Amino acid sequence: MNQEEIIRMAREAGVFSGANEKVFSESLERFASLVADAERERITNAAFAAAEKALEDALAGAEKSIRDAFTAEREACAKIVEKYCGAWDDESYALANAIRARGNK
Repeated sequence: MNQEEIIRMAREAGVFSGANEKVFSESLERFASLVADAERERITNAAFAAAEKALEDALAGAEKSIRDAFTAEREACAKIVEKYCGAWDDESYALANAIRARGNK
């Protein structure tokens, strides 16, 4: 809501009347300006808060996607070791487990 809208509503409500109309009009204009300034600040703060939240959510999603990709890559490498080095060989099994465990650090 801007200053002009507040003054228009005050006029429609019959607030302006009598001999002190000029003094009251100036006071009301100042009041309308303060209300408009406060409303702009409230809207701006809300917009910044929403943008900050959206950015935090996007970064959290990106971080999870990266972690998931690394996990999938480690699992693929461990499976290659098991397949080509022998799944039942103790050293190969230990190596595959070591690859998987790298994500737990």
